[in-house]
Amino acid sequence: MTEASRLADQVRQSLPRVKRGTPSFYGDRLDLPAGETRSVTEVDLEDNCVVLRFETGEIMRVWDPAGYEVANNAFVVTRASRVVWEWYPDLQQQSPETHRFREYVARDSGIEARTNDDPYMARLRPKVGYPAVEIC
Repeated sequence: MTEASRLADQVRQSLPRVKRGTPSFYGDRLDLPAGETRSVTEVDLEDNCVVLRFETGEIMRVWDPAGYEVANNAFVVTRASRVVWEWYPDLQQQSPETHRFREYVARDSGIEARTNDDPYMARLRPKVGYPAVEIC
């Protein structure tokens, strides 16, 4: 059994009591409107990638997770080789043109981040030494 499958099982067993909050990727917190939070509603496993679905339609993909804590008061994945957050600004208008993402890739030299969202609105600032994923 891989770490990814163990994490997926842990999340599955904890649903629906998984911590609700604001996702953060390598210390780069998702910029949500005041008071908004997110909650995991489903989990799947695709090879060595844990796929988490949220009640608002977003999807988080976590490759090669290592070191995690999942509970009603904590959701942390210490390390991952890659994390992608995906969403559609309008769930009724889903198309390749409206698909948005933030991608974080762990390299020896640091964390590389990119997005196809508005570059002025989404300045990505990942930091070495922070968990790959945390719901705050």
